Amino acid sequence: MIDSIIFDVGNVLVGYGWDALIERLGYDENTKRDLVEAMFLNPWWNEFDSGRYSTEEILGHFIEQKPERKAQILEVFEHLDETIWPFDYAVPWTADLKKRGYKLYILSNYAEYTYERTKDKMKFLPNMDGAIFSYRHKLIKPEPEIFELILSKYAIDPHRAVFLDDRADNLEAAAKFGIHTILFDSYENASRKLEELLAQ
Repeated sequence: MIDSIIFDVGNVLVGYGWDALIERLGYDENTKRDLVEAMFLNPWWNEFDSGRYSTEEILGHFIEQKPERKAQILEVFEHLDETIWPFDYAVPWTADLKKRGYKLYILSNYAEYTYERTKDKMKFLPNMDGAIFSYRHKLIKPEPEIFELILSKYAIDPHRAVFLDDRADNLEAAAKFGIHTILFDSYENASRKLEELLAQ
C-alpha cells in the first residue's frame, strides 16, 4: 500500500524549457544553437543544479564554451526565470492527494539561482510534507545518495512510496531502492497510472 508520493518538479509540476525564451530574445539560428550548446547542453548545467559551484563559476564555464557569445549568454542567464511556468493542474492535484491522506514530497534537481527567481510559481509547495532540492544538499539525481537522503530524512518506506519523474535514468535509480516509479509523459497518463497504483 502506497503512503508516500514523491514528485519531480520540472516537466511534472511546472513546465520547463528554454526554447521559448531563446526564441523571444530574437537570436538568429546560429546564435540559438551556440547558446543551447554553451548553456543547456553543457555538462556544467547539471553542476549548476548540484550547488557544488558558485553561480559565478558556472556562468564562467558557460562563457568559456562560447566566449564570442558572452553578451547573449549573460542575457539568457538574466532571464532564466522564464524557462519555468506553472501548470494549472499542480495545485488541485497535490491538494487532493494531500486531503486523501498521502504524504507528499519533492525531489528535484534545481539551481539556487533559478529557485530564488521561480519559487513563487510553485504554488503547490504548501501541500508538500518535505522537499529535497538538489542545490541545498550538493547532490543531484540520479546519484544514489540523493535517494538515500530523502528516504532517511523523511523516514519513507521505499516499498510504500512512488516517484514520478520525466526522466528514465532518475526512475531507474529510484527503483534500485525499491521505490515504485511512474514515467511522467503527461498529466493524464501519469495521474491515471498513479491512481491504478494507489488502488492496489
